[in-house]
Amino acid sequence: RRVTYTLPAAQTLPPQLKVILPGLVVGVGAILASWLLLGGWLSPIAISFAADRQDLIPDRWGNGEPVLLSLDLSRAAKVTVDVWSEEDELMATLLYRRKRGTGAHILAWDGCDDEGHVVPAGMYEVEATASTLTTSVRSAVRVRVKTARVKRQTAGVERTVRGASTEPRPYERAADEDERVRRGRIASGTQ
Repeated sequence: RRVTYTLPAAQTLPPQLKVILPGLVVGVGAILASWLLLGGWLSPIAISFAADRQDLIPDRWGNGEPVLLSLDLSRAAKVTVDVWSEEDELMATLLYRRKRGTGAHILAWDGCDDEGHVVPAGMYEVEATASTLTTSVRSAVRVRVKTARVKRQTAGVERTVRGASTEPRPYERAADEDERVRRGRIASGTQ
């Protein structure tokens, strides 16, 4: 037995389409290339960055008033905001490559580093970097961190403590209450 296969004749494009199709592809490619090079991704980005005040007195218990940072972008970008010391040491990162849209954005810095510790007194530079696919721009503001002087009374003696607050930390209050309860149970003989 013998089996024979025959392939159908290859279909060809009509001659009118053979002329129009390459021109259409070249035209669309030229439009896309023009957009990319002349305006689309290469358009410049502008950034405006400001602080509501220059001085900050941080409080390690979170009772201090943070510095409000205003960031205004002319177009959407990925934004990084870092806090640098005078010794060029990175103290805190408030934003890291976060997508932000066109317009105004508000950030707050409480004077603490990335671990939550109050930074030492001194001048700090808060730097904002906005990046797009093809460009990156920076702007910075300077903030002076001051140390608060709080008067605290201990055993009838008034003393000045730098960087302290008169309010105890919430967990210190809880620990003191637990200690008083424990002492009360031991003194009364119950445990």
